[in-house]
Amino acid sequence: MIVEYAEIMKRFDLLYKTDQNVAKCQDGIFIESLELQGLTKEQIVLKIFKEINLLLQEAQACKRKDYLNFAGCKSRLFNVFFAHFVLFEVSEEPELIKGIALNEKLNHIFLLFEDSKAKLNVFTFIDFLNEVMDYRKRKLVREKIT
Repeated sequence: MIVEYAEIMKRFDLLYKTDQNVAKCQDGIFIESLELQGLTKEQIVLKIFKEINLLLQEAQACKRKDYLNFAGCKSRLFNVFFAHFVLFEVSEEPELIKGIALNEKLNHIFLLFEDSKAKLNVFTFIDFLNEVMDYRKRKLVREKIT
């Protein structure tokens, strides 16, 4: 069992390192494919928000959510991988790859979303009051017309 554990650990380490490198490359390609250059701040936030929703749907569809949830914690990820390999004699390499890649994309796009939101113009209470006054003026004009 000790030899198997060491072999599985070595195999997992290689997989984990490779998967992380692949995930970072896929993430870079994914972010570039969003084509955010030339969009307004509001359009960027909306586009990123839509992509977040799509990624969250993809995360919900994952068969093995453990690999997605623990992608940042190598030791827990190994425990899940090892348990499934030893107890069920199942190698879940594709799920591991998918979980790490999806986790990388989600982490990056959430950071991008927060950064983009921070660049939006601030809507103050005075702006709100001005909007309310404009709405009331338009309503009065409409009432006078009809």
